Amino acid sequence: MLLFLSRVVFVAAVFAVPLVFATLQTESQRNFRVVEPGVLYRSGQMDLLGLKRAVHDYGIRTVISLREGGPDAPKFVRDEEHWCRSQAGLYFYGFPVKGWQAGPGEAEAPSMANLRQLRAILADPRHHPVLIHCFAGIHRTGIYCAVCRMERQGWPLDRALDEMRHCGYVEYPDHADVRGFLEGQARQLATKP
Repeated sequence: MLLFLSRVVFVAAVFAVPLVFATLQTESQRNFRVVEPGVLYRSGQMDLLGLKRAVHDYGIRTVISLREGGPDAPKFVRDEEHWCRSQAGLYFYGFPVKGWQAGPGEAEAPSMANLRQLRAILADPRHHPVLIHCFAGIHRTGIYCAVCRMERQGWPLDRALDEMRHCGYVEYPDHADVRGFLEGQARQLATKP
């Protein structure tokens, strides 16, 4: 009986250890994906261990957080910024959350300021590779990456939207402001020579 139990424990450990490791890695580097190899990567908010691993494994030189920072931000958000700023050769940018639709008296959607800053960062090779993330790596990150796919890789809007859905942004059709923003970006790209 003891031999049988020891074999059961051994078999359980053989299957459980890799499963536990995979679960921890998934949590640590949540929704990590390649957008443009060597240039742009995306993810959800990683813990510090996951971020350090991504910086090491992918040579990340710039981290763009689409989360609200400051003294009232969660500790892990503040820890990420502090760690990034303490590393030589690693840039950190915090983009404040902004709307996708122009309000009364506004010439453009407030998020266009963030998009211009992202374009400038991506245009400068010393920032490459760039990691962009929000909390889950689905909504805000998905929108910015969709624009990058269309602008930098020539993807049509439908393909960029399919990727957004595949990465978890299934509510997209119900978000008229986001839909309008992305359709406007696609129209602008179509009119460029």
